[in-house]
Amino acid sequence: MPQAEACRAEWDAGAAHETRRVFARAAAGDRRYNKMTTRQLKKTGLWRWRLSTSAIQLTKSEQKQRERARIYLRFAEFRRLSTLQLRRR
Repeated sequence: MPQAEACRAEWDAGAAHETRRVFARAAAGDRRYNKMTTRQLKKTGLWRWRLSTSAIQLTKSEQKQRERARIYLRFAEFRRLSTLQLRRR
């Protein structure tokens, strides 16, 4: 699970970075952003980040790590139940 949490933290950092970049461009007078509201700028930054290759890879990696953790927990539960059944005999 720590790997999945690390992926999530990296994803969040990337989203924050892209949002700051959009705000900086708006402040610099970029015509695409300078008439947007704060809410629109935040949405635009998040939207741009979600479509990036890095964000997509991090999302897939997080999902993969979470699935591995679920499989491990299922296996650990199976082993625990198996051990309990053996003790009863």
